Amino acid sequence: MKISYYDKGLERYLQLDLDKNSADDVQASLPEADIDGLPTEKYAKSPDGKYDYLCAFKYNLRDDMARKIRRKFYRRDNETGELVQMFTKWDMSEFQPCNYFFIKENLFFTVASYEDNVKNSVFVCDISESLDGENAKELWETEAYPYSIHLNPQKDKLAYHLAGYDKDFNPYGYYAINIMELDGTRHLVCSEKGHLFFGPAWSPDGQWLTFVDCLPEQDKAHHFCDIVVCKPDGSGFHRLTEGTSCLFATAFGLDGYRMGGSNFPIWTKDSKIICSPMLPGSHPDCHFDETQRDHEELIYDPSMGKGGCGFSILDPETGISEELTPAKADCWDFRPHLSADGKWLLYTHSEFGKAGELRLRNMETGETKSITNGHNGLGADHAAFIEV
Repeated sequence: MKISYYDKGLERYLQLDLDKNSADDVQASLPEADIDGLPTEKYAKSPDGKYDYLCAFKYNLRDDMARKIRRKFYRRDNETGELVQMFTKWDMSEFQPCNYFFIKENLFFTVASYEDNVKNSVFVCDISESLDGENAKELWETEAYPYSIHLNPQKDKLAYHLAGYDKDFNPYGYYAINIMELDGTRHLVCSEKGHLFFGPAWSPDGQWLTFVDCLPEQDKAHHFCDIVVCKPDGSGFHRLTEGTSCLFATAFGLDGYRMGGSNFPIWTKDSKIICSPMLPGSHPDCHFDETQRDHEELIYDPSMGKGGCGFSILDPETGISEELTPAKADCWDFRPHLSADGKWLLYTHSEFGKAGELRLRNMETGETKSITNGHNGLGADHAAFIEV
């Protein structure tokens, strides 16, 4: 059983085989050797196992927000070891591929965000025809930004949220849920004045979407949300929680080594939803300073910290909520990720004044163990199973 995660102590993504290695063995956890001086991670494997697809880049928040991170892509032949750079026809001085993954065996999908922060394009590229990207097909272009893109189980539609005004697909200018078919046809699922809809995920049968609903005018820090479900055509829309009672996003961890990001609901194999409801009156250990740069507004402030959250399982048909990990004061369980068989829950656990740690829970027995709190105990987060 393999996982990937972000290690704050090393400032890079690592991979770990939980059946063979301890997270304390950093060398065993390193995913790949650097390529051209850039940290490298494996983001896909071909179905026949012959090739690994690698992405090399150096991340920092300010470059990311300014669209200045240049990601290089490579294909490695696992029989010969040959490493070939991909998409060499794309001008990396102008072009930033992100939100990248394979839709089907050879159909590569990416969103290109340009450095001027004005234009974003959605591309598909059939790498069975060419690895250099010369045949990349632009499906559409927009001034808004599509991300948190999720492929449906049938692999013929992509759900995503669109940030930024678009008269047809985000008419209120907050965040709207959209769907795109593989020919580039787009559909607006839902958009509502004063509501930020974020992080759509398909149900196991592809008949429903779940996502979060934040009220950004009342909650500028985007800490809190409710959980929503609806059909892909927007019908059946209803909120499963109320009072923005679930955790959406936060900053956490040690002073000087803070981490953060968004928290999404996920589906179980039996079409229920795992989310992070909070104790009443909860608040992360930070305050919002709107004078700071975008995405740097959360300032460490222990005096603000109170409450906490655990995990619950919601039944969207009955509305019944079942506690999975109890919400406790000063403890926060968030960013859940289920193994493909539904047996294991991987998540981040944080306590005020401590580094974030990764935990693994057996969904059948409830047994939970800590995996790592990062190199030198500086924090770990953003964990996911590597399904091969």
